[in-house]
Amino acid sequence: MNDNSIFIDTSQNVSIEYELAGLGSRVAADLIDLAIKFGYYIFIYVVIFAFAYMKSYPLMIVAAFLLFIPLIFYSLIFETFMQGQTIGKKVLKIKVVKLDGQQASFSSYLVRWLFIFVDFFPVFPIIGLLCVAMSKRQQRVGDMIAQTTVIKLSDGVSLRDTLYERLAVNHEISYPEVSLLSEEDITVIKKVLNTPEYLDNYDMVYTLTNKIQSKMNVTRREPFPQEFLQAVVKDYNAQQDE
Repeated sequence: MNDNSIFIDTSQNVSIEYELAGLGSRVAADLIDLAIKFGYYIFIYVVIFAFAYMKSYPLMIVAAFLLFIPLIFYSLIFETFMQGQTIGKKVLKIKVVKLDGQQASFSSYLVRWLFIFVDFFPVFPIIGLLCVAMSKRQQRVGDMIAQTTVIKLSDGVSLRDTLYERLAVNHEISYPEVSLLSEEDITVIKKVLNTPEYLDNYDMVYTLTNKIQSKMNVTRREPFPQEFLQAVVKDYNAQQDE
């Protein structure tokens, strides 16, 4: 493992190496989230103005209190319910994880949220930017306290690194049970199939194959595990195109 990566034990019992998210992708994700929060702020302003115009001041106060809660707790809410991602992080395909590669807990997200006020002090996030740029694991202060970091979920934008798989015109689905698989399952399969060092690791491929067969409740018909995994990815894409 190099200094710019971390191993993640996936739900398929396969340990995958992921690259740490760089400063650029993290800033871009934050800007997307900031744009979303700004749009929501405008919505709040319109609602409050409407109540003020109608002179419904008690309702205005209640509405302002309730509507500001999602704005204040934006990152905590989304990272908790989207398993380490805000909308911006999801768009940039990055995710918060523990340093040991495990799924971060609510307490970890809470600590990260609390230390936003340190990382962004006083207004511009100079402390957070410097920490991410200079720390070995590219962590801001909140990450250091929570023992978390942010990883990339994909290594690039080529078709080989996406869920997409080129299909023959007359492709027939061999395993309709692929509907039981998640996007995460297919992402892990693609990661293994497209990474030579993983593909050469027979134990990893065999473990992943058994896990996928179990989740689909099928027995592979292909002689080699790799062929089964390739068939699963193609069938998944074929189902998505239907």
